[in-house]
Amino acid sequence: MRRRFIWSVLCVLMLAIGIASAAGITEKEQLSGWVLDQAGEGVAGAQVLLLYSEDRFAAETDEAGYFHFQSVPKGLGVLVVRKAGYKLQQVEVEAGRQQEFKIILEPLPPEPGVLIGQILDAETGEGIWQVEVTAQPLRESVEFRAPRTFTGAKGYWRLSLPPGQYLITARHMKYQEHVEQVEVKSGEIISLAFKLVPKNLPPAFVHGRVESRGRLDARIGLPVPGARVVLTMDNQRSWETVTDDLGVFQFFGIPAGWGLLSVTKAGFKPWQEKVQLKAGETLELRVLLEPLPAREARIFGQVKDMKTGNPIAFARIQITGLEDYAEKARVVITDSRGYYNVVLPQGRYLLEAQHPEYFTKQELVDLKPGQQLQVNFLLRPAKQEPSVVVGVVYGAERRFSLIRDDSSIPTVPISGAEVTLSGEFGEYKTKTGQDGRFEFALVEPGRYMLLVRKEGYQTYQRMLTIPQGEKIELKISLLSKPITIH
Repeated sequence: MRRRFIWSVLCVLMLAIGIASAAGITEKEQLSGWVLDQAGEGVAGAQVLLLYSEDRFAAETDEAGYFHFQSVPKGLGVLVVRKAGYKLQQVEVEAGRQQEFKIILEPLPPEPGVLIGQILDAETGEGIWQVEVTAQPLRESVEFRAPRTFTGAKGYWRLSLPPGQYLITARHMKYQEHVEQVEVKSGEIISLAFKLVPKNLPPAFVHGRVESRGRLDARIGLPVPGARVVLTMDNQRSWETVTDDLGVFQFFGIPAGWGLLSVTKAGFKPWQEKVQLKAGETLELRVLLEPLPAREARIFGQVKDMKTGNPIAFARIQITGLEDYAEKARVVITDSRGYYNVVLPQGRYLLEAQHPEYFTKQELVDLKPGQQLQVNFLLRPAKQEPSVVVGVVYGAERRFSLIRDDSSIPTVPISGAEVTLSGEFGEYKTKTGQDGRFEFALVEPGRYMLLVRKEGYQTYQRMLTIPQGEKIELKISLLSKPITIH
């Protein structure tokens, strides 16, 4: 009888174990740990996820960076830790093998700030081309190289920098150096406007003689009267003259710098050469023009800005022959009015107009003997010009709710209102003056959220689309917050 009882108990126990296994009942464990920064301090409010193949558990660290999971499956899992401002961390863990885990979070690099500006001539107010702008950090790092950029044709420049204190230096051979200290903040855009004072440099003198290259001896040449001579300097100012009866030309009072000298005459191949003029120097040149063969063709034209229609000086026209691939591509440079002129043998060519501030454009041409072919280029700007945003913020005293005409409503300028433009490039911030006016001198084109805040008034919010190269004027009315009577 006793044996039957023991056997019955064993059967019941085996059946219970089988049912428990079939129901998926497994051992449960606890898992806890700490989320720390690189200094060993606890990171509060970090999101901690514990992932298994079929289960998912979530927790959040307390003020000391501690987290805890109860009743988690025993076995391998993945611990995922997220926190704003830090890189995501994933760690493979096994509940039951280790009581507490330490997760070290690595901070994300700070969002860079943006400097945008324009450099002007202090005397003429015109933008200066090819000014070198460098940013030197006040706290130098071994791994950090001071970035630099150059201004475009109208003096605009832009630099993206990590947050910190910098010395911004503007250099140009014709102007006095300008240095300014700037603090760059994460995600903010700072607008700067420099005016450089010209150096008192003595001008240069350029003269020369234009001759026709001899057919048998290049050393012997005849004077070419009536040839058009154009000197274009790097500031895009140009001087033009015509050779006299002896083929002589001359230019007085030319500022120092790099320039392009171009000579054209009907019946001759066009000639051009890049020259460097030093202060007070006299530069003498001899120009040999080659007679134009009767069966050669000529390509000429002008390069312009697609948006403004203005000519583009110093654009490169690269000409590649498509029939003789061994021949090296030829390059000509446009003058101050965007014109170019080149003589080529008959054949098929690929013309490519290039400029650092514009997108490249290509044209395929088929030249016939003696053909005069005009090919003009309209280039799309690659660098968009910033705009100016100005406005006035005022409070409207709406005493009569039926009045709909704003002109009849008394207005009071609001000073000290915070004005913020937030866009994809960062944020512009300023405050209104005593007259309620504000200004953002240099705003890059794009879509922005405009926010205007002032204590005691309702926040003004509006989406703006800023085009390039324009002045935007705004008139903003802030409504007073309703007075709550208790």
